[in-house]
Amino acid sequence: MPFAGSHSTYRTTAVAIGVFLIAAFAAESFVWSFEQYRLQHEHTTAAGYAADRAQTLRMCIERAMAANYALATLVRQSNGSIPNFAKVADEMLPFYPGASELALAPNGVIAEVAPIQGNERALGLNVLTYPPQHTEAAISRDSGKLTLAGPLQLVQGGLGLVGRLPVFLDAPGGSRFWGFTEVVMRFPEALAPAQLPQLLTQGYDYQLWRVNPDTGARQLIEASRAGLTFDPVEEAVHLPNGNWTLSITPIQGWSHPLGLSLEIALGLVVSMLLGYVAKLGLELKSHELGLEALISTRTAEAMLAKNQLEATFNAIPDLIWVKDVDGVYLNCNPQLGLLYGVQCADMIGKTDHDFAAKELADYFREGDRRAMEANEPTVNEVWLTFAGDRYRGLFETIKTPIRDAAAKLVGVLGISRDITDHKRTLEALRESEARLNVTLESTQIGIWEWDIEREIWHTSASYYTMLGYEPTPGPADRALWLGRVHPDDRQGVADKIQAMLAGGAAVPYQYETRMMHADGSYRWISVRGKTVARDARGNPTRMLGVRIDISDLKEAEERIHWLAHFDLLTGLPNRALLNARMTHAIDVAQRNQTPLALIFLDLDHFKKVNDTLGHRIGDELLMEVARRMKGVVREEDMVSRQGGDEFVVVLPGTAAEAAAMVAEKLLEAIARHYQIEQYELVVTPSIGISLYPDHGEDFDALLKCADIAMYRAKRDGRNTYRFFNAEMQAHSTRSLQMESALRRALERDEFSLNYQPQIALNDGRVMGAEALLRWHHPEWGMVSPAEFIPIAEDSGQILKIGEWVLRTAAAQMKVWIDSGLGPMVIAVNISALQFRDSQLPELLGRVLEDVRLPPEYLELELTEGVAMGDPLGTIAIMENLHQRGIHMSIDDFGTGYSSLNYLKRFQIYKLKIDQSFVHNITEDPEDRAIVRAIIGLARSLNMQTIAEGVESADQLAFLREQGCDGVQGYYFSRPLTTEKFEEYVRQHKEKNPH
Repeated sequence: MPFAGSHSTYRTTAVAIGVFLIAAFAAESFVWSFEQYRLQHEHTTAAGYAADRAQTLRMCIERAMAANYALATLVRQSNGSIPNFAKVADEMLPFYPGASELALAPNGVIAEVAPIQGNERALGLNVLTYPPQHTEAAISRDSGKLTLAGPLQLVQGGLGLVGRLPVFLDAPGGSRFWGFTEVVMRFPEALAPAQLPQLLTQGYDYQLWRVNPDTGARQLIEASRAGLTFDPVEEAVHLPNGNWTLSITPIQGWSHPLGLSLEIALGLVVSMLLGYVAKLGLELKSHELGLEALISTRTAEAMLAKNQLEATFNAIPDLIWVKDVDGVYLNCNPQLGLLYGVQCADMIGKTDHDFAAKELADYFREGDRRAMEANEPTVNEVWLTFAGDRYRGLFETIKTPIRDAAAKLVGVLGISRDITDHKRTLEALRESEARLNVTLESTQIGIWEWDIEREIWHTSASYYTMLGYEPTPGPADRALWLGRVHPDDRQGVADKIQAMLAGGAAVPYQYETRMMHADGSYRWISVRGKTVARDARGNPTRMLGVRIDISDLKEAEERIHWLAHFDLLTGLPNRALLNARMTHAIDVAQRNQTPLALIFLDLDHFKKVNDTLGHRIGDELLMEVARRMKGVVREEDMVSRQGGDEFVVVLPGTAAEAAAMVAEKLLEAIARHYQIEQYELVVTPSIGISLYPDHGEDFDALLKCADIAMYRAKRDGRNTYRFFNAEMQAHSTRSLQMESALRRALERDEFSLNYQPQIALNDGRVMGAEALLRWHHPEWGMVSPAEFIPIAEDSGQILKIGEWVLRTAAAQMKVWIDSGLGPMVIAVNISALQFRDSQLPELLGRVLEDVRLPPEYLELELTEGVAMGDPLGTIAIMENLHQRGIHMSIDDFGTGYSSLNYLKRFQIYKLKIDQSFVHNITEDPEDRAIVRAIIGLARSLNMQTIAEGVESADQLAFLREQGCDGVQGYYFSRPLTTEKFEEYVRQHKEKNPH
């Protein structure tokens, strides 16, 4: 029988190998699954440790910071102070573990600290200006909330945290900022309650860190070592105005290569044993008696492996069970027992109906049937409530049918995993994305993303619709969009893109260009982008950005620019443009050693035309005069309207003789009769001429001399011209006398203030008053401000006079408020010299403190020329005054020139429309257009408007219709003395209660 024996050995070996391969595959699959569950369990355990420490640390810090609220309550109860602060603080500290010092900082300056020993250096520290702490202090003051600064080096030494709570005290009209209460926690005592070093004994490295708000860099607060292994578990410590993060990882790392190797080896051994057992089973027919003891041994080893697998089964955190086809539990792990509040062993042989409510048990049974009928794994989600701690969560359940070796259905295997947090995170993300999409669609901001490496361009729908195009699915055609750039701008845009790609982080990606709209027109577009990913060489690989339609802003800016530089009536350059061009002309004349003449022309008796025939006829006459003047001069000459019936002509390269010839031509051209509608008019000019460099080397000097000469021409009979000469200079004597008299006017108490009411259009109340300076000289009588204020500015005396005005106006407003006349705002004009004075903010602070007037009741008015003389300096000064709570407004808006780019950055809350635009507002469409544009501009910049010079009901009605916020003028009241102003306000309140 040798052949039969060989065949039996071959079959036994083949079966043994087959069993081994199947068992090895099953064992290694189980080992892999178990390793994944183990890693998840370790992450969950580490997250629990981190959460416990983070919660303990947060509660400790919040408990210590709660002392701020107690201090703030004491400050408010004591109206700004805490008597016996040191004693109070010593009694409070034991009730707030972790707090090492308590302090009070009125107006941001630390005035009291307890305990004082060791903290003397903190006294006098201004936290609002001290660089390491001013950011958090400003955030606390502006938000009105508790903020936490640090960890940082304390002024008194050591490392610590500073909790700061702003305190606001009741004040007339609202509340005022008093200062801060502060609580200090020192390191390392502040972290002691969290017992972070215990993590080392539990087998974890840790790092406690935060993102520094000033630098954006990661700042270590405490760590077991500088770097952690891969994939740390992180838990946020939520603190006022910031978060800390606790990161932990196992000291030995997440993976255990040796243990995994042993498990794999064990699986292979078990597989080999099973193969060997199979081989022995086939050989039992011939070796049954001899191998009985060996089979017993192998059975014991198999049971050991089974027990080990069962232990692993029980350690998995998910709910796992096995049921037969009737729903009877055959096996389960302890986690499933927790659901019903019973031991797993008590569930064997029973069904869900023995533990759960009928409705839930029926649901489970129906899920079992679906899985068995589908003959494949099924997945469903269900909310479960645990019997013990009543925890309720959403669980994802996978049920897989089980079949025996004969493919007969014998039961179902189920695994349930808690997905509550994951589900909530997904829902929150979807809601956030939906809100973002709604916001983007409503604001018409185009969003784009550029994958530079793969040259893929993704955009939002509004990227298309803002230019009238229909959105297309999928990536956008970047080349197509570049083709829609205006041809004149296309190369600049391409250069900008190339510069960004080549220049790295140092090159900002932003530009403005014109792009074609779907209707064929071009719209101004602002594009901004930010690099969000770079390759190893630092080159950008992905960018995100926005695209905004700024056409309306551009159009408004161009309109304002034209209004600021050209006369609306005649189209001639105005004084601002004349000043710029005259400066250039003088530079050319000086460089080339050539003459230059300036003609100042004023129409004689023009006011009679306006008064007799109306402003419309007068305007037509002015336009015709402008056309004739332009027809007389050369192309390189410049004709400018200064306002009213005054014109200036600049004649480059022109000496006295040629200037006289031009003057004669102007006299002849202007004196010819005019046919304006049915009226035949005659008007003559008076002309003054000054020459460069004989009469001055700058525009102001030449203009002044020409003006003097023009008035001499008027005195000499009009309809003629005069050159400026030395004799005319004698008329400047009064200016010198006036300058001398001004130096004694303050000490002789010759100044007084009048007040013109400002009326709110929404409710008719007196919203404020403009303080107007008056000078009564003992010999000259009342001197016009238009005459003496320029002299005061030129001589520098305006600083002392201006301080007197500020102090007098503020003190008077305080008296009115205390007497129940207010609340109102007192508006004070500020000259250029005052505004540029570096001591102005400190002066205003002293004045308000001396008279005890809250800053919100003071408004400073300055003209466009003052604001735009040094825009960057203006921004800095305004920011300083704004932080002090002082309001700023632009006076005579529209008569100068403004840049919208700077205007929107100015800390201004009001534009004051000049009376020159209001005067003819009911008759002149140009003036109406200007006023309408100014009000619209102010509204778009969240500013208020007030119109001055309102003298009629029609003017008032138009301003109210356009949405102007306030008015002042003779229609309501002339400037009044203090007593008459009080009487006016009281009578106005009686007539207009509100």
